[in-house]
Amino acid sequence: MENFNWIDIAKLAVSLMTIALAIYVTIWGNDQISKRREKRKMYEKMLNSFHRPILQAFTTSKMLREVLAKDKPTDFRALRYLISKRDELTESDKKLISEIVQVGKEIEQIIQSNSGDILNSDLREEVGILARHLRIFRFVSEQEAEYKPDQFNDFVYPREINDLIEREHRILSELSNGEEKYEKYKKNGEINCKNKKCYLCGQIKGQIDNDLIHILSKKPKYLYKRTVLYENQYFSLIPSIGPLMVGHILICPRDHFISMAALSDEYFNQLKTFKKEVHEKMTDIFNEPIHFFEHGNSKKTKRTLCSTEHAHLHAFPSSTQNYIQKTSTIDFEWNYKNVEIEEINRYSKGNEYLYYETSDGDNYLKVINGDQIESQYLRRLISEINGNSRTWNWKEYPKLNLMDETINRFKNYNSKKAPCTASYTKQLGFNSL
Repeated sequence: MENFNWIDIAKLAVSLMTIALAIYVTIWGNDQISKRREKRKMYEKMLNSFHRPILQAFTTSKMLREVLAKDKPTDFRALRYLISKRDELTESDKKLISEIVQVGKEIEQIIQSNSGDILNSDLREEVGILARHLRIFRFVSEQEAEYKPDQFNDFVYPREINDLIEREHRILSELSNGEEKYEKYKKNGEINCKNKKCYLCGQIKGQIDNDLIHILSKKPKYLYKRTVLYENQYFSLIPSIGPLMVGHILICPRDHFISMAALSDEYFNQLKTFKKEVHEKMTDIFNEPIHFFEHGNSKKTKRTLCSTEHAHLHAFPSSTQNYIQKTSTIDFEWNYKNVEIEEINRYSKGNEYLYYETSDGDNYLKVINGDQIESQYLRRLISEINGNSRTWNWKEYPKLNLMDETINRFKNYNSKKAPCTASYTKQLGFNSL
């Protein structure tokens, strides 16, 4: 027992534990790699079984519908046209409709066989609406009976589905190259918008029952038009309800983010360019300096500002150079000055914030950590400086007449300039301005 060496035993035990830990980590690591590989295979399967085939069929269907719509009114809808103009159909129209029906059958088969390979619950719902439209379109095309167009106003092609499928295809393509991005998409709300009544999502996607502008207009569904003034792959420009003046608009990401500070890197890289394009267009249209502001939602609380959790950057024309210097009613200090909007995330650190950019390009940022600031605070402040302390609340004063004037100003500008916006909107299959 005298030669019994506890130190050697301890060293041996440590060595054995180290070897065991190394073996465990190796096994665990291999297991994680195997799981990631399986997930990537799953995402690739989802792409191959549903998204890629249906996008290919959509491309064919879209081409046929565009040919059918040629020389037709701007509010042309194939189903209503088929019902109301059946006796006036040319042989060319009949052949196109027959081809559309055939492609529709292919799409129905893809939906029936593989609609389980969908991530987004909104997309799953729209796919059901699409299947219903295709069945009705086929039924009407094969019947000789007469129908009233109003009977089918709720069954026209759901154009917002194009955008939803393209977005999910993009997300799945990235996930198939690294599933760790899933949590990022889920966190930012790209896979599922948490607020099923997000009116900005509804307006951007062209969802009739979720587009607040259409709801407030009280127009019948068959007169619905998606109201987007300008857009690209990442952002949409829409008129503000309850505008502070003619020309008051909102820059919104097409995907659902809770604030501009919460944008993904991909979106941030595009924001500056889009904002510059909007600034140039608005300057041409209104011939006045342009201001920007945002009351950004916090990632840390459930408080929803301005009645929506969808990021939106306000922009408006005004000859006033700096609204911050025009008022003495602000009861707080701005934390930062000359912070570019692309830098807000770094400074706000997930907190609620106020951002204002003057017509001269000076930037102010107030990070709100603790004390809350009333919803629509900057709207009220700007309205008061403009001499109107009563009608700043958009929910009480939607001011649809001013909004309509803004829409018409953009519409006239677009028709004169013939910008890429119109062609891009047409390319996406939307019925816009």
